[in-house]
Amino acid sequence: SGPWRMLVHPDDAEGRQRDLGVTNPVHEKSAVHIMMTKRLQMRLLSLVHSEIKRLGASPH
Repeated sequence: SGPWRMLVHPDDAEGRQRDLGVTNPVHEKSAVHIMMTKRLQMRLLSLVHSEIKRLGASPH
């Protein structure tokens, strides 16, 4: 689960920084990148799920 943890990790960091009240311009810019990454992740997941269905396997 290496790559997946990489995708999820920045969001955790963002949450921690927001909780601490830390704001910096660089991080604001990265928030957009995180949103884009999430969107890509969702699209990737739906692609994988449809592929699994096409192969006739259960996703569970």
